Amino acid sequence: MGQQILNTIKEQGYCIVRNAINVEDIEGLNYLQRYLEPQRGHDYTAKYFPRKTLHEAGKLAIWWSQQVIGWECVKSINQSLLDVTQGWFDNNMIYVSDVITNEPGNQFVKPHIDTPYRFDQWHENFELLGVQCIVPLCNFNKDNGGTGIYPGSHLKNWIVKDCYRGVYTEEFLANVVQPEMNPGDVLIYNPRVLHSTMPNNTNITRRALLTHITTRELAEEMKLVDNVYLE
Repeated sequence: MGQQILNTIKEQGYCIVRNAINVEDIEGLNYLQRYLEPQRGHDYTAKYFPRKTLHEAGKLAIWWSQQVIGWECVKSINQSLLDVTQGWFDNNMIYVSDVITNEPGNQFVKPHIDTPYRFDQWHENFELLGVQCIVPLCNFNKDNGGTGIYPGSHLKNWIVKDCYRGVYTEEFLANVVQPEMNPGDVLIYNPRVLHSTMPNNTNITRRALLTHITTRELAEEMKLVDNVYLE
């Protein structure tokens, strides 16, 4: 099963694994949502605020929480993710785990690539160095801004600064898919894949747990350049 998932990720850049997570753990994390605190985010004009200037932001449209890697329900979820990805990487480990919130009315789309390929050291490397896992805390669909993925885009080289400038948005929107997912499912993707949070056209907050899995060795190297740790 794990090898089939890995093969799909290598071919199309992502894979949906159904019922991979214990729903009781999802319910536990949902219960703890009251303790989530923004650490960085975008306001409704798409302006980004890192942690050090977050106090200057008004209402946030998209925001990332503090690290929740130590919460018991998250530990259980992450163990399930490690089981799914077992054997994919030497000394695989959880690098980061936080919760992303997509607030009602958010309309902007910002396709980008993820760690580690957004850093110069690994930008030209097409080897699968880690995977990003999105665990929905509610139903994901087109209405509430379920994650958008550009299939096969991991085979191209996307310039990080151009991602943030919106250079690829038109191409992304012409090719995007938004998989429908339920709590218990997980989206696992190559961080080289062009992806984005999508518009939330509902009046309900949409949240997901984001977990990155990589090797222990690479994790130590990334901590030296990653703003998640440096901030």
